[in-house]
Amino acid sequence: MKLLLFLTFQGKALSPTGLVFQKTIDIGSNSLPCIGDDLTDTITKSGSLHVVAKNINYDDDECVVTLESVEDDKHNEYQICEMAKLHGWSKS
Repeated sequence: MKLLLFLTFQGKALSPTGLVFQKTIDIGSNSLPCIGDDLTDTITKSGSLHVVAKNINYDDDECVVTLESVEDDKHNEYQICEMAKLHGWSKS
């Protein structure tokens, strides 16, 4: 099964809707995250991303997960996009 992660960055230097990034992970037969779980990813300094929504699509063999927004007032759009790319995320 594929895990599709969606993460939004918001901040003063960004548009009001923020920047949305996507990352796909093949999790095989591993367990799926639940709402309220924390996922580990190095895109944030804390390394922890909080699951706020989940939708399983068995027909497409995928689980779409929405993560809690990240507030970033220190970086501009270019810097955030470059950082996301380094950590395997793509702009959505």
